[in-house]
Amino acid sequence: SQRSRRGGRCRGGGRCDARRVGAAGVEEGGAVMAQPPEHVRTAIEEAQRLRGWVANGYAQVEYLLGDIIVKALEMPEYGELPKRLPHGAPKRIKRVNKILEVEGFFSKFEDQLKWILEAFEAHHETRNLLAHGFCTIHHTPEEEVGFEFRKWHRDAEHGDVEIVKTFLLINLEYEKTQLIEVSSRSLELSRQIHQELGLVEG
Repeated sequence: SQRSRRGGRCRGGGRCDARRVGAAGVEEGGAVMAQPPEHVRTAIEEAQRLRGWVANGYAQVEYLLGDIIVKALEMPEYGELPKRLPHGAPKRIKRVNKILEVEGFFSKFEDQLKWILEAFEAHHETRNLLAHGFCTIHHTPEEEVGFEFRKWHRDAEHGDVEIVKTFLLINLEYEKTQLIEVSSRSLELSRQIHQELGLVEG
């Protein structure tokens, strides 16, 4: 579930009524336990593993976009485009789309790049939340474990907004699987581009 908060007021679904795990341990009945139960510790380790895969998959694609932009700067057909490498994934997505508007070397990869850009952009907010969000862990007596991430976001239309979203392990597994697919396609495309440029052997 996801909600955003502005000015201290929440919008969307309510928080689950469950025990919380913080830096000091588990909050249970007003007392703080030194260590969470074993199943919670196991879930935490698995969540961190999946979170790492999400970050890694995202980084692979972001690098590929930068590589395309840098190589385009060296090609005369893209000479009218800005000469600097943009910082941040959203700006790189925009620049690669600009590259695709020009008839040139990268036109032959347009279909592949369009798919990668669309899929990559769809995961941008989730990746940022997992990478930069404050995490609180909830668990229930039924041994369900949820990971609540929250992050303040500067929004041009609504002002400063707090983004809050809770993930189960199955949700994190889904995000990992999706980003691995995007990064795998990106690596294959990178190989094709480098091969076409004579930078690697076929």
